[in-house]
Amino acid sequence: MKIEVQTGTSKEKEIRKKEITYFLDLIGKKIINELNLKKIIVSSNLNETVNKLENNKNYKAKRYMVECQARIIIGKDNEKYIVFSDFWNNFLDQNLRFFFFSHEIYHLFNDIILPKIVCDGTSKSKYLVILYNIYNEYSANRFSIDIFKKPLDEKLKNCFTSLYDGYFIPLQNPDTFYKPLKLEILKFRIGNIDINEFFKRSSVFIEPIYIYLSYIFAYKESLCFIEEKFNKSDKNLFINKYTYNLFNKIRIWYERKEKINFEDGLEEIKEFLSSLSISFQDTSQGLYINVLDI
Repeated sequence: MKIEVQTGTSKEKEIRKKEITYFLDLIGKKIINELNLKKIIVSSNLNETVNKLENNKNYKAKRYMVECQARIIIGKDNEKYIVFSDFWNNFLDQNLRFFFFSHEIYHLFNDIILPKIVCDGTSKSKYLVILYNIYNEYSANRFSIDIFKKPLDEKLKNCFTSLYDGYFIPLQNPDTFYKPLKLEILKFRIGNIDINEFFKRSSVFIEPIYIYLSYIFAYKESLCFIEEKFNKSDKNLFINKYTYNLFNKIRIWYERKEKINFEDGLEEIKEFLSSLSISFQDTSQGLYINVLDI
C-alpha cells in the first residue's frame, strides 16, 4: 500500500507519512490487510483529486451543511483508495486526525462485512439504502471513538463536545432545517414544484438531518459525558420516538457484532423517514413518493 501526501514541505510530508503509518499500526495490520487498500492520499484539493481519479467533474465535498473530509474510491479489481482533505490544516490535534482517519477506515471495513444493498427502484430498496447509509455513519463513529483508551483527557473531551455541539445545535435551531423543509412541503402543496423537484430539494435537508443524528447518537452512546449533556438538553425538533426506535435498533446491531439483516429495520426506517416528510410506495407505474407533513 502506498501513501501520498500532497501538502506541506518535503520534511512535513515525511512526518505526515510517518503519522499515517502510526495510525495504521494503531488500527491493526490484520484489519488493514483485509481491506484491499491500495493507496492513501492526503490531497491539497479534495474535489480536484477525487474528480481526477473518478474521471468526473461533478464531485463536491461540500453538500449544504455537510462537508466531507474524505472520499473512498473503489477501482478495478476492487482496489480501494482513500482521499483525505488536508488533515494538518483542518485538524491541528493529532487525536482528532486519528479519529477522522479511523472513521474512514471503518467505512472500508463495513464495505466488506455488511450485506450489499441493490437499489432496484423499489420502495424497499430505497429504504434499505438510506438505512445502510445511516448505520454506516453511526458504526464508523462508534468505532473511531471506542478505539481511544478511556478515560479521555480533558482536551479530547472538549474536542468531542465541540464536535457533538456542531451536530446537535443546528438540529435544535428551526431556521437550519425545520423551516426550510416545511417551506419545500408548502411549495409542493400549492403546486410550485413537482414531486421530483421536491425530492431533490428536500434531500438537501433530509440527508444532513439523518447524518447529524447518526453522529449525535454514536457520540452519546460511546461517551458518558456526552450522554449526560444529551439528557439535559432542551427539546430537539428531530429527536422523537421514531428517532429513538431507529437508533436503538442500530445500536443493538453494532454492539452485538452479529451478522446484520437490514430488513429487520424496515419498519423503523419507514416511520423515521415519514417523520421527516417522505415515504416511498410501489405502484403499477413505478415508485411513488408521498409527501407528508412534519
